[in-house]
Amino acid sequence: MKKNLFRSSIAALSCSLGLALTPALLRAADHGDGPQASNDPAADIGDVFLFLDPTDNTKVCFQMTMRGFIVPAEAVNLGIFDPSIVYRFMVETNGDAVADSMISINFSPKTSNAIPQTATVTMTRGTTTVFSFTAPATLPTLADTANAAVVTTDGASGVSFFGGIVDDPFFFDIIGFNRFQTSILAGAPDVSQLNRARDSFAGYNTMSLAVRVPISLLQAQNNKVGVYGTTLRAARHFEPTVINVSTRGRVDTGANVLIGGFVIGGSSPKKVILRGIGPSLTARGVAGALADPRLTLYNSSGTVLAVNDNWQDTQAAEIMASGFAPSNTLESAIIATLAPGAYTMILSGMNGGTGVGLVEGYDLNTTAPGGIDLASLHVVDRMGQPGVNVVLTPFKDKDDYNNSTPMDDAAGKFAADITTILNSLGTNAANQAILAGLAITTGDYLRLDLTIANSGPGGGNNAPAAYPNGRRVADDTINTFLSVATNQTVSTDNVNANDVPYRDTFPYFGVAQQPRPNGTQDDNTRN
Repeated sequence: MKKNLFRSSIAALSCSLGLALTPALLRAADHGDGPQASNDPAADIGDVFLFLDPTDNTKVCFQMTMRGFIVPAEAVNLGIFDPSIVYRFMVETNGDAVADSMISINFSPKTSNAIPQTATVTMTRGTTTVFSFTAPATLPTLADTANAAVVTTDGASGVSFFGGIVDDPFFFDIIGFNRFQTSILAGAPDVSQLNRARDSFAGYNTMSLAVRVPISLLQAQNNKVGVYGTTLRAARHFEPTVINVSTRGRVDTGANVLIGGFVIGGSSPKKVILRGIGPSLTARGVAGALADPRLTLYNSSGTVLAVNDNWQDTQAAEIMASGFAPSNTLESAIIATLAPGAYTMILSGMNGGTGVGLVEGYDLNTTAPGGIDLASLHVVDRMGQPGVNVVLTPFKDKDDYNNSTPMDDAAGKFAADITTILNSLGTNAANQAILAGLAITTGDYLRLDLTIANSGPGGGNNAPAAYPNGRRVADDTINTFLSVATNQTVSTDNVNANDVPYRDTFPYFGVAQQPRPNGTQDDNTRN
């Protein structure tokens, strides 16, 4: 991407004066942004992208990379989506910090190098399923040429999906930038450290997801949409009998309900009781308990299997006989016999109620093989704006930042620590206010104006649609950061384009790096 396409973004990103200089910067974008994510590479987000499809501006591309720095020789071994992770795009459509819908993707286990994993792609808005379908991932290969991208378009919704290994789309000289940063902090800025012109991401692959959604399905207000990506890992348990495995948390409205995922293992159906608890938590010393919980059970396709508000309304005799009836009549319970597979419980409040709730499950069929694997989904990583957690958030806050939400950002949870860093770097009040507008005031989201046309090759390259209006795969955020950070005296890290051309059609990521045909051929790495 040419540098001049980003001049129009400088004013909007003048807050980035602190971004290039803070000592927290050891990586770029979001790769390995904290201990939790670094130690869980399958769930470690690299980058998140949001842009209008340049070939059809009536559709929005939500894209994410994870598990970076895969060498071509390990494509088959490491080019796997972890079936215990839910990959999720949290979508905001009215300009506040609360996500209004979410696109969730999870995969079947890998069973063969010749059989692709199957993705279940589901968009929910509250308890409403907007779309849900399954699609194959693209198989990795050790051949000289990568397999063609498999793109699946759901006939009912018009939504398209791609999942597979690709060339890492990010381009940046980590070493040169870090050494330049060190020289600034030492009081002797040395711009020559940027003359290496070596792309630290060249030659490496990453796992990727791309979902292209018609704008009409988003219900965007004021022609704007925001997104952040997150990865959630199931806390898995495989005991033959699992009892009293539970998830407690805050129940809010919209997409911020309490979610519990679980898996029925083995080969036989299991009879279970699932409970949604609220009022009785008060007796356990929990403040702000959910007054009237409503429990909904979904299968892996997003189909509602059962709903219960008050447990005595349905299955009352069977629930009482189980010995697991809730102690409060306003609480919820569902007894179901479930086939092996993945399921989701959603706990919401009746009439928009909010508070602390609990979802839990008990195995009523203890002699059946397999056992119920009831698991809360624990956030591993989240990302909206590039560089916020990696660069501006102190090391002590990084895992906490990933475990928090844009609502926490907007409530000022991290504002004081971010302000401390910016103050130490001399960032003025005006620039701090701009930063707050991007990632604090209404939360850390990428935000896209749907009225600004996107056009050009490689996912788009016209200046008006450039970052921070969403983010395209070719947008050179590092050059923008450098230019602002140095008061426009340094405009580039001398890595101004990806080492592999981007595709001109969805999913736009570059084709995966492959093993080279002979030992003398350059492998593209630039360490």
